[in-house]
Amino acid sequence: MKYAVRLNRLRANPLDDKGADDWRPPAVVTEVDRRRVANSEQMRTLLDGVRQVGRTQGPRLVALFGCMYYGMLRPQEAISLKEKSCELPEEGWGVLDFETVHSAAGKDWTDDGEVHEERGLKGRPLNTRRRVPVPPDLVALLRRHIEEYGADANGRLFRTYRGGRYRPSTL
Repeated sequence: MKYAVRLNRLRANPLDDKGADDWRPPAVVTEVDRRRVANSEQMRTLLDGVRQVGRTQGPRLVALFGCMYYGMLRPQEAISLKEKSCELPEEGWGVLDFETVHSAAGKDWTDDGEVHEERGLKGRPLNTRRRVPVPPDLVALLRRHIEEYGADANGRLFRTYRGGRYRPSTL
């Protein structure tokens, strides 16, 4: 109800006694628990394992999972990555540039009945960009992926072997 008030869909929250906005976001832990994050050797082992899964899908997912680890991308950002958004030098660090993503909202929640819909970046104002510096390990993974699989007609790098978008259940 408070959200509807903020969007001016309601004049006041009918559940509030006096309309006071007493909700506060929960406290966020700012320190990373290293026990829950893979180290670089574990991640290389994981990516090698992903590469071995099946004949078609596993190898296509290596760079996608690499984006989520090395670039700290959200799954919907990684899935939405386009070749034109990548600055991948021969050596050294690269940059990924995001403006929109394709989120898997589900067929019941999109206007066109598709699983994915284009949205702005999470937690950012509309029409903003997010530039992500990426380490040489990810640059190499992405260059290899582009060399092996290329991009589709829309420039999208990650797609199923049939050309579709990955669903959250696949990841």
